[in-house]
Amino acid sequence: MSRLSDILATFHFPEYAYKETSKNEITYHDYELACGQNSLCVNANLAMVSKLNCLRQCISQSCYQDIYAFDELEEGEIDVRTNSFKGCVIQRM
Repeated sequence: MSRLSDILATFHFPEYAYKETSKNEITYHDYELACGQNSLCVNANLAMVSKLNCLRQCISQSCYQDIYAFDELEEGEIDVRTNSFKGCVIQRM
């Protein structure tokens, strides 16, 4: 009989430090709002997670490639990579 630790896989992804300051939150939110106007991401037929993936690619293609491209976010998945993505965006601005 296998142990639970043998069954569970550890998910690894690049981690970027993110400090949740009002300046960083406002900056990130401004990028999010601007990309929310992107005609590719506004498509009403896109599923929620597809819109989120589109927004993140618009915000920073290079950060998206580093953090999400190898294993894109799926419907119903809890996104544990959000703060790393925000940290990457802030660091690369």
